[in-house]
Amino acid sequence: MDLGSVPAELVYLTAKRVFGASKEQIPQNPESLEKALDRTFGASSVVIKRAISRKLAENFGLKQDSEARTMPDLIRELAADFSD
Repeated sequence: MDLGSVPAELVYLTAKRVFGASKEQIPQNPESLEKALDRTFGASSVVIKRAISRKLAENFGLKQDSEARTMPDLIRELAADFSD
């Protein structure tokens, strides 16, 4: 699933303006992305967050073992892996 450039930029703009997190700060504050998706897409954000989680797990070889592992959890795990 690809959000496309315009909706993605809208989500990043919402994260920055409303939640104070720039695109570069999202790995340290993934909840800001989650909240921006919720605010931008409403109830549909559940499907979008699930698709993002699957794509992150697939692209980076992470096991997406349960729905209990949230998108922010995956982003935090990847941020930790890349900061080492």
